[in-house]
Amino acid sequence: MDESQISVAHKPKKEINYQFKVLYAIGIINVLMAHSHSENLAFWNELIHFAGYTIALFVFGSGYFYNPKNERNIFNYIYKKFLKLIVPLYLWNFFYALLILCLSRLGITIGAPVTVYKLFVTPLYSSKLLGYNDPAWFLVPLFVTEVYNVLVRRLTSGISGFKTDLAILIFNLFLGFMGVALSIYSPGCGWQLFFTRFMYFAPFYSMGYFYKTYLEKKDTFSSFWYFMVIIIIELFLILINGHTSSYSIVAMDPKFFENPFLPFLSGLLGIAFWLRIAKILTPVIGRSKVINTIADNTFPIMMNHILGFMLLKLFYLLLSNVFDFMPKFDIEQFKIDVFYFYVPRGRGFPMLYVVAGILVPICIQKILILLKKHIYYRKPEKKA
Repeated sequence: MDESQISVAHKPKKEINYQFKVLYAIGIINVLMAHSHSENLAFWNELIHFAGYTIALFVFGSGYFYNPKNERNIFNYIYKKFLKLIVPLYLWNFFYALLILCLSRLGITIGAPVTVYKLFVTPLYSSKLLGYNDPAWFLVPLFVTEVYNVLVRRLTSGISGFKTDLAILIFNLFLGFMGVALSIYSPGCGWQLFFTRFMYFAPFYSMGYFYKTYLEKKDTFSSFWYFMVIIIIELFLILINGHTSSYSIVAMDPKFFENPFLPFLSGLLGIAFWLRIAKILTPVIGRSKVINTIADNTFPIMMNHILGFMLLKLFYLLLSNVFDFMPKFDIEQFKIDVFYFYVPRGRGFPMLYVVAGILVPICIQKILILLKKHIYYRKPEKKA
């Protein structure tokens, strides 16, 4: 029987993992703080740098929620992932291309020129898309990781179990080491990124699945000693490296990699740190509407938060033209640099970019949902 035919009254209620709601909300806020140059407001960034774990955290979450039932029909699974990840990537790419064409008439050249190559090919491998949607680069390597994972697990389904899952995790770790090593010792761009970014993603995806399947129920370690171990290791890494671990995964930039192993240790430590923070905070804010709304909209926030930044900058531009006490707004930089940030006064103002980067994408998503309902559920007109 098709699932849709089951009575709602008898349909099992889906269990909500509030710990991961909190974790996702924390993760996306940290991403926005990193992209809006608000790092100085986050004291924790001095210990565990945003760029050391943020992307790894979301890949870990994807692996955590992987369901082995998907291996029964891998083609259907891949098709659904294509619709969920790749189709939105291109739809938003077309939207921003149209926006760029319109704004270029006003002298705003961010993302220009728009070409057929930029529309169709660049999203597959480049570290730069159209400026406004540059953070969407992660969708292709995530899709490749999802496909790779389900194929590997389907091939090993006859020998599934702890040893098999551990072997897959170890293999993926070596795959990740090779990906970083390839970036260090054979630095390149273009299509090499298609492979090296996926190779970086694969271990964290396996970690998420392995943690949920075997380790989560054993995660009862005292929080004091738990954090002490993480802090001591992080301080040791800072001591030997001279800085916090920070990695440019978007470009797999070799100048950010000390060796092939540290990116995975750094990512694991960051995930472990925020996973426990989320666990502690869940009884307090786990059911918060604000937290849940942010967590449920991490995809649109990641896709459209740059637009939120731009709208806030436009608002600042208007204010600076009205009030003389406002610092000078560099309109020329605003027109050409998507990462030009106008900060009126004080250290607190950068956080407004984080707020705008959350509110604008959520509003866009709400509008799209309303439009979708209007289109699909519009009542047919009665014939005279």
